[in-house]
Amino acid sequence: MGSPIRPSHKVFPNPTKKQLTVWIEPTKVAQPSGQYLFELYDIHGKRCFSIEIDSGSSDLDLPPLNPAMYYYAISQSQKIKHRGKLLIAE
Repeated sequence: MGSPIRPSHKVFPNPTKKQLTVWIEPTKVAQPSGQYLFELYDIHGKRCFSIEIDSGSSDLDLPPLNPAMYYYAISQSQKIKHRGKLLIAE
């Protein structure tokens, strides 16, 4: 018996201005809604945005952010599943 497959994640477009789509491939194991947490941090590590999302596609409206490089984390049950960089354009 194999272990569950780790979900695949996509965050786009990158760069972006005000809106973002986060896609998380659903797993074969049933999970409750709001299972994932998407967080956005500035280069100093200050959290700028946080929202609970479900697997599948989530369209997010970002708060007003200065054009810069940001870092995101997608976590589940307080364990980070994916990290990446996001460029906020002018």
